[in-house]
Amino acid sequence: MSMNIRAGMVLFLVASTVSSAFAAPSYIYAVDEDHIALIDVNAKTFVVKNAFVQAWNIAPGTNLNNPLVESQTSLYRYNFNANTAALIAANVVPVENQLAANSFGEGSDGRLYVGNEKSLYRVNPVNGAHIFVANTPMAFDGDIATVFTAGGARTFATAGNNLVELNVATGAMTVLKALNNVGFGLAATADGRLFTHTFNEVYEINLTTYASTLVVKVDGMNSFTDMGSEVVPAPGAAALLLGGWCVAGVRRKR
Repeated sequence: MSMNIRAGMVLFLVASTVSSAFAAPSYIYAVDEDHIALIDVNAKTFVVKNAFVQAWNIAPGTNLNNPLVESQTSLYRYNFNANTAALIAANVVPVENQLAANSFGEGSDGRLYVGNEKSLYRVNPVNGAHIFVANTPMAFDGDIATVFTAGGARTFATAGNNLVELNVATGAMTVLKALNNVGFGLAATADGRLFTHTFNEVYEINLTTYASTLVVKVDGMNSFTDMGSEVVPAPGAAALLLGGWCVAGVRRKR
């Protein structure tokens, strides 16, 4: 083997190792009422902070630093870097259908949704106004999250102790896998991956087999009450023209 070929192979191996070691970060959020954590699932690192408000549910906001947090039916825009929260609206959904009871996350259309018992609502992230969308065949267990890829978007939820695929227009649910009383939180990264949890451990869900693989244990957190996706892609012009309530984001703008 010539010296030039050997040198080329060495450079390729070094470059590959460096590329792998410095992979771009992919983030999700997790909350446990008393804490909020920003987790890099690629580096398997995290930052845990004492929550400024008691955080029951979390969903993506306009950028990575400003997720939407629900606390006792009130909706806040969180500032993770400053660890502060600005109230958007109190009693976002009537007490009998409170957000804390079930699910809170983004839909395949880029809008913010709340699932409670067997009801699905769409929520305006600017002022907290909400409208009823549809009844669902199963009661929501804990979360809603959407995976956006070049091939389209898939919205997932936990309902009836199952991982289900959710149609946010009709409320229809397709059962994908039994959860066996674990993994009620869901979160998606901007590169099209889905995550869940058991207690304070993060797992990645294979979107073909729906098997889960341990990614990282988040020390300093109790059992998660919810997980939040990275960001939501900017909505198309059609959604804006239709007056859609979107939680459009810019990827990893901090």
